[in-house]
This record gives sequence, structure tokens and C-alpha cells, in this order.
Amino acid sequence: EEPPGHVMFMLATTEPHRLPATIISRCQRFEFRRVSLAEQQERLAEICRKEGIEADDDALAHICRLSDGGMRDALSLLDQISSFTEGRITLRDAVEATGGLPSEQFARLAAAVRDGDAAGVLTEIDEMMRAGKSADKCLEQLMHYFRDMLLSVIAPDAAASSGKVADPGELRKMAEGFSRERLFSIIDLLNRYQSEMKYAAHPQTMFEIALLKLCSLSEGGADRPPVAPAPAQGNAVEGQQAPAELARLQQQVAGLERRLDELLRGGGVSG
Repeated sequence: EEPPGHVMFMLATTEPHRLPATIISRCQRFEFRRVSLAEQQERLAEICRKEGIEADDDALAHICRLSDGGMRDALSLLDQISSFTEGRITLRDAVEATGGLPSEQFARLAAAVRDGDAAGVLTEIDEMMRAGKSADKCLEQLMHYFRDMLLSVIAPDAAASSGKVADPGELRKMAEGFSRERLFSIIDLLNRYQSEMKYAAHPQTMFEIALLKLCSLSEGGADRPPVAPAPAQGNAVEGQQAPAELARLQQQVAGLERRLDELLRGGGVSG
């Protein structure tokens, strides 16, 4: 109740609203803000110089994006990555060490979604899974990618300071193929599937369904029929190739939807 004058207690919390009034009334409160990307990158570069670590600027930028404004997390990531790379850090090293995906893979996925290319989407997902990536983490990062793409359109300054997985310039270029309404619909759908994936028995199936749903979203957010890819040169009759390819993709989508229905009926996914 009455500590000595030289004693000072420090209480740190991310949920100050849960502290009882008897504690709050005896405290002097300080609010800590997130550290900006520019400040984080400058600090990491300074630490690298002092510790003799060679790090590319884009690698440090990637680390800062992943830390989400937390300096402690940024330092932990830097220490973790440098221990695996023997003091020489490239962007590729940073991406691989943190279990992330390269920005060009996000770009390929976004392009396939933009074009309604269901076959391209499934090919990219298969490549991610064979590389040992987790479906829930891939979906989360893809949602950040589209979120940053939307910011690059409606708030370019904010996108430059808070982008998580890609360069703002690349995002603005990719965003030219999407309307704002479609980007909002995509983010909303990915968010809903991310919540359901936490309780899914087969996360990869949920990831596939989510991406196929994105391919079917029109500019207004409504479903649209899948677009069949153009027939390859040298194949049989042109009028027969496209319907055959379209039928194959529709069967694939229908099969995935049946698997999702079975999961829902069996309690594998929380409604």
C-alpha cells in the first residue's frame, strides 16, 4: 500500500480497459504508438552497421512490414534471419526465413483472380502447398495484399507507410485491373473464409474454394461464370476446345463445393 519513495512499479498492457478503477486511479498513463516503417528501417539499418550485418534495403523493408509497427518483433526477426544467413541478408532470405511468399507470387495470384483464371489459381495454390506453405497463412497474406492494393488506390500515402507484403508501386500497377467495389468484395470474402478456416478440417480445400469464389466475382461483387482459357495453338477444332475446358473447370469447382458442403454438414467448419 505504501511502498518506499525510491520504488516505481511499471505495468504494461494492451487492454487498459480491463484494469480496475482502483489501479487506474493510482497510475500515470503513457500511450505507446506503433513505430513507422521508415523509423523501423532506419533503426534496423543502424543496428546492422554496428553488428557488421550486410542487409539489402528491400529485405529490411520486408522485415519491417511483417513486424506491423512493433520494434521488438522487427529486432527478433532480424536476429532470426541473420543467424540463418551468416550475416548477409537478401530479400529472398527474409521471405524464406519468415515463411512468407514472394511478391511476384501474389502478383500471379492476383492476375489470375482478375482474369477469372480458375486453372491458374489452382496451379499457384498447388505450388504453394508443395513448397510447404500453410493454407491459412497464405490466405492471410493474400488478404493483406489486396488490402494494400486497395490502399494504394484510395490512400496512396497510407499504403506507402503500411504495406505488408509488396511494394506500393507494384500494387498501384496491379490495382489498375480492379475496381474499388471489387477489391472491397474480395477483402470481405477472404476475411470470412479466414474466420471459417480456423475450424476447418481441411484448410487447403477452404483456401481453394475461397480463391475460386474470387475468380467468379464480377466488378459489382456478384458471382460470374468462370472464364475458360483460350484454346492452345495446334489443338482440335476451336469451337470444341473452349467448351471442353470450361466443362472441366466447372466439374472441378463443383467437386470442391461438394467437399465443402460435406465439411459443413460434418461440423468441420464453424458456421
